[in-house]
Amino acid sequence: METSIAELKKAIQTLIDNRHTPNQHRASYNMTLNRRGENRGS
Repeated sequence: METSIAELKKAIQTLIDNRHTPNQHRASYNMTLNRRGENRGS
């Protein structure tokens, strides 16, 4: 269930990001990269 919730949040965030300016989208994208780095443990 944890994964499902995360996927829902990601989908909602994507919809929100589509309305943002490029700078805001870039910041969100950078946060996503940071999370991926944490998931890899690097």
